[in-house]
Amino acid sequence: MNTFEQAALAALLQRRFGDGSIYLQSREDRLLLKKAVQLGLVTTDGYLTPAGQRFIATHRLDNPSDAASDDAKHLRDELLGEA
Repeated sequence: MNTFEQAALAALLQRRFGDGSIYLQSREDRLLLKKAVQLGLVTTDGYLTPAGQRFIATHRLDNPSDAASDDAKHLRDELLGEA
Protein backbone atom coordinates (compact mmCIF):
# COMPACT_ATOMS: atom_id res chain seq x y z
CA MET A 1 0.00 0.00 0.00
CA ASN A 2 1.47 3.35 -1.02
CA THR A 3 1.49 6.57 1.00
CA PHE A 4 -1.53 8.00 -0.79
CA GLU A 5 -3.61 4.88 -0.12
CA GLN A 6 -2.57 5.00 3.53
CA ALA A 7 -3.53 8.67 3.75
CA ALA A 8 -6.87 8.06 2.07
CA LEU A 9 -7.66 5.18 4.42
CA ALA A 10 -6.60 7.23 7.44
CA ALA A 11 -8.86 10.09 6.32
CA LEU A 12 -11.78 7.70 5.95
CA LEU A 13 -11.21 5.98 9.29
CA GLN A 14 -11.04 9.31 11.11
CA ARG A 15 -14.52 10.21 9.84
CA ARG A 16 -16.75 8.20 12.10
CA PHE A 17 -19.75 8.57 14.34
CA GLY A 18 -19.46 8.35 18.12
CA ASP A 19 -20.39 4.66 18.05
CA GLY A 20 -17.36 3.90 15.85
CA SER A 21 -19.23 3.45 12.57
CA ILE A 22 -17.57 4.97 9.51
CA TYR A 23 -19.20 7.98 7.84
CA LEU A 24 -19.22 7.75 4.04
CA GLN A 25 -19.33 10.99 2.05
CA SER A 26 -18.86 9.77 -1.51
CA ARG A 27 -18.75 6.83 -3.90
CA GLU A 28 -14.96 6.76 -3.52
CA ASP A 29 -15.45 6.27 0.23
CA ARG A 30 -17.29 3.02 -0.52
CA LEU A 31 -14.25 1.72 -2.40
CA LEU A 32 -11.98 2.73 0.46
CA LEU A 33 -14.33 1.10 2.95
CA LYS A 34 -14.18 -2.14 0.99
CA LYS A 35 -10.37 -2.00 1.13
CA ALA A 36 -10.46 -1.23 4.86
CA VAL A 37 -12.68 -4.27 5.46
CA GLN A 38 -10.28 -6.46 3.45
CA LEU A 39 -7.40 -5.19 5.60
CA GLY A 40 -9.32 -5.85 8.82
CA LEU A 41 -9.46 -2.15 9.75
CA VAL A 42 -13.27 -2.06 9.68
CA THR A 43 -15.88 -4.75 10.33
CA THR A 44 -18.17 -5.88 7.52
CA ASP A 45 -20.96 -3.81 9.08
CA GLY A 46 -18.85 -0.63 9.01
CA TYR A 47 -17.36 -0.32 12.50
CA LEU A 48 -13.76 0.53 13.31
CA THR A 49 -11.77 -2.45 14.64
CA PRO A 50 -8.84 -2.37 17.10
CA ALA A 51 -6.57 -2.80 14.06
CA GLY A 52 -8.25 0.27 12.54
CA GLN A 53 -7.59 2.25 15.70
CA ARG A 54 -3.91 1.27 15.56
CA PHE A 55 -3.81 2.24 11.87
CA ILE A 56 -5.17 5.70 12.70
CA ALA A 57 -2.66 6.10 15.53
CA THR A 58 0.24 5.42 13.17
CA HIS A 59 -1.11 7.23 10.09
CA ARG A 60 -2.76 10.32 11.57
CA LEU A 61 -3.13 13.11 9.05
CA ASP A 62 -2.46 15.77 11.68
CA ASN A 63 0.75 14.16 12.95
CA PRO A 64 3.59 16.57 12.13
CA SER A 65 6.18 13.81 12.57
CA ASP A 66 4.68 11.93 9.63
CA ALA A 67 7.07 12.30 6.71
CA ALA A 68 4.17 12.41 4.27
CA SER A 69 2.05 14.76 6.37
CA ASP A 70 1.76 17.51 3.74
CA ASP A 71 0.87 15.00 1.00
CA ALA A 72 -1.62 13.32 3.32
CA LYS A 73 -3.29 16.62 4.19
CA HIS A 74 -3.52 17.54 0.50
CA LEU A 75 -5.09 14.18 -0.32
CA ARG A 76 -7.50 14.50 2.61
CA ASP A 77 -8.57 17.92 1.37
CA GLU A 78 -9.13 16.51 -2.13
CA LEU A 79 -11.14 13.63 -0.76
CA LEU A 80 -13.23 15.97 1.39
CA GLY A 81 -13.72 18.44 -1.45
CA GLU A 82 -11.82 21.19 0.33
CA ALA A 83 -9.02 21.60 -2.22
